[in-house]
Amino acid sequence: MITVGYGDFIPVNEAEKTICIVIMIFSCGVFAYSMNTVGAILESFNEDQVKKNLNMSIINAYMTRKNVSKLMKNQIREYLDYYWKEESERD
Repeated sequence: MITVGYGDFIPVNEAEKTICIVIMIFSCGVFAYSMNTVGAILESFNEDQVKKNLNMSIINAYMTRKNVSKLMKNQIREYLDYYWKEESERD
């Protein structure tokens, strides 16, 4: 973004140099914005997974307190995984 190549084309006068500097600064801003957007998207994916894990741990603790059988716990977990997956795809 901020290189002008191998010297084949170079800014010669002040107007060309000024235009190159403005374009370089603008390009760096666009690149920074793009990277920030990608980071926000990845963070939102991670946020959903953290929320799901927190909810599952709360449900597991509740099932343990209520002495739910292991088979029933597994069935509930599988159902919740299915439900949350369908819900996220619908959104």
